Amino acid sequence: MSSISRLSTVEVMRVAGARFIQFSSQRYADDSIPKHVLGCTPLGLSDQEAKDVELAHLLLAFTDMVGKQQYDRARKLQNLCHFLSSSTGNTVQRVVYYFAKALEERTDMETGRKHL
Repeated sequence: MSSISRLSTVEVMRVAGARFIQFSSQRYADDSIPKHVLGCTPLGLSDQEAKDVELAHLLLAFTDMVGKQQYDRARKLQNLCHFLSSSTGNTVQRVVYYFAKALEERTDMETGRKHL
């Protein structure tokens, strides 16, 4: 039985961050979702690690859109984050779930969808 090394949550976030920086200048597939977010999985990762990296990368793209005040684009990424993450999932899924929820509250306040 071989020993398979799993990426820690911190390592998943680092890989996602490096991937986000590498591809951040690319165009968007449908004017809202970066082409690089879905597909183009980094080599050498297990299926779960690849999913975790893609999910963290999606969160970074969502965060980027919020930071640029591109709320319509951000909302589509937000919906994907919520669909693919879980408050009861693995560590990466939980981090994405709660961070996306906080970003949603911020965008709702900034866009007037939610009042204090």
